[in-house]
Amino acid sequence: MKPSNDHPFPFVPGRMFRRMYVQIVAVLTGSMLTLLLLVGSIVYVELKVQMARDGEGDLQTDITELQALISSLSPAPDKNVPVRSDLADERGQHLYFAVFARNSVRLESYHPPIPSRRLPEQVPAEQDELAYRVIEYRGQPYRLAATAWHYKGQLYKLYLYQSIASERQVLQHALRLIILSGGIGAALAFLFYLWLSRRVLRPARESWSAQQRMLVELSHELQTPLATINAMAASYVRNTELRRRFIREIRRASDLVSDILYLSRLDGMPRQTPEPVAVSDVTEEVVAQIGWLADRQGISLTGSAVQGLYVLATADEWRRLVSTLLKNVVDHARPGSQAVWRLTVDGRSVVFRVENESETEGRSVNPGLTRGFGLHIVRRLTQSMGGEFRLEADEHTVRVEVQVPRLREND
Repeated sequence: MKPSNDHPFPFVPGRMFRRMYVQIVAVLTGSMLTLLLLVGSIVYVELKVQMARDGEGDLQTDITELQALISSLSPAPDKNVPVRSDLADERGQHLYFAVFARNSVRLESYHPPIPSRRLPEQVPAEQDELAYRVIEYRGQPYRLAATAWHYKGQLYKLYLYQSIASERQVLQHALRLIILSGGIGAALAFLFYLWLSRRVLRPARESWSAQQRMLVELSHELQTPLATINAMAASYVRNTELRRRFIREIRRASDLVSDILYLSRLDGMPRQTPEPVAVSDVTEEVVAQIGWLADRQGISLTGSAVQGLYVLATADEWRRLVSTLLKNVVDHARPGSQAVWRLTVDGRSVVFRVENESETEGRSVNPGLTRGFGLHIVRRLTQSMGGEFRLEADEHTVRVEVQVPRLREND
């Protein structure tokens, strides 16, 4: 196997368009949802604040009526039994109140929902100040206003409150309406953006499809002259060494065309449903098939496999992965050298390693970039299996490692 500084062929996956549809629709729909959420939140908060202000304003106006009620009823300070009365606001909603003098209730509404003695615990009544609180009692919400008032030399503490259950219902209804309208808007936006993305990307998809068809046709067309040249070299080239070199380069070109065609199919076709694959058996089968090629090149290919290993893939994918790595060894290892392969277990992973001596001995290489399409196919297949691909190279040796999740019996 031989690394070099050539840049990888810039293949664009055929599944790219589906990802682009999803990404475009997700970004646009996400921005729309963010906008709807922002607008809906502003509307809801503004409605809530405005209703609270209106309610507090109404209570502030009704405090004057409560003071007038105190003046008209004139509760006697020496009586322990409070005077009871009714009070309603200008919209006809019932108001509840309690008036304290000398820490005792002097005036209160009929049938108050909150015991009057509890009101000073909720908010203090300070003179010349109006304090507001939203409180709950037995699961019901109330808005409370409290103040202190001097009348005829007596200090009265006034507590005025009313139920805001209807206000809460209005807010809940508004919130449901905002969520419903936002959901409908997001669904319509999703459909529109999906249609828009397909329309915008249609020319690129058609161009990509045409390129894929041309690539497949070109690969098939190149195989015929390569086969013809191979037959002519075998028949007419008398020099044995020259004929061997001719056939070797022709086979490399044929493998390159085959790799292009396979990578094109790998990019453009959906992946087959993965299933448990006995990689130990498949690996030994591939090694037996490629071993004679290594022998012809004078390369000693040795190794071993741990038995009973399974991964979640397809038999064709693993066979292609192993054969591609071993063919690169045959093509790029130094003649007369030794190449070693291992199929082992590392924790919850199956590891396939190949190590060989590089034919470009003495040159410093960049292990991040590789020659040809073979290792790009291996990298893509490894990623599709949920694994990792590693390549290390120095001036003498190239090491490749493929690590994929191991499938156990109880998985």
